[in-house]
Amino acid sequence: MYTLLMISFILHAVTFLAFWHLRQQLYSIKVLEKKQRKIIEEMDSTMATYLAEVDAQNDAFLLKIEQKMKRIEVEQPDVSIIKSDFEELKEEKLNISYPKIDLKSEPELTFAALLQKEMTDRIERIEHVLTKEEASKLSRNEVQKIAFSLQKKGLTIEEIAKNLYRGKTEIELLLKFQQ
Repeated sequence: MYTLLMISFILHAVTFLAFWHLRQQLYSIKVLEKKQRKIIEEMDSTMATYLAEVDAQNDAFLLKIEQKMKRIEVEQPDVSIIKSDFEELKEEKLNISYPKIDLKSEPELTFAALLQKEMTDRIERIEHVLTKEEASKLSRNEVQKIAFSLQKKGLTIEEIAKNLYRGKTEIELLLKFQQ
């Protein structure tokens, strides 16, 4: 009988030690979870701060561009800068496409004139060699400009839609909103 009592006591002690060990592991997991939550919160706040700084820098950059455009318009009234393009860029901050300007080949032109020339050249290049893949990469504003330009050249809505790989109704709407 004492042997059964001793075996029972040993089994209870082993069980108690096993529970104590499992409880320690659970406690260490909870501590680790708290540390991870703290790290995640710190990373979230760091990323939010970083994004706020990037947004502030982007807004400052857009403001500088807007001021530069106004100064160019005042200094050179004969050069037209398309304001709707700038306002669209302002609204779609992530979808900015920077025009490529070769300042070395034409140093006699001003920056505004070079910018206007590059935008015109780009639209003309797009009109002449436009594949289906290239047409799908065009922004809505570019499609609208090309469609309007093609309409001025005398193409019908069906021909414009075919050249831009778009639907007839879409081209009709773009042209109506342009007017």
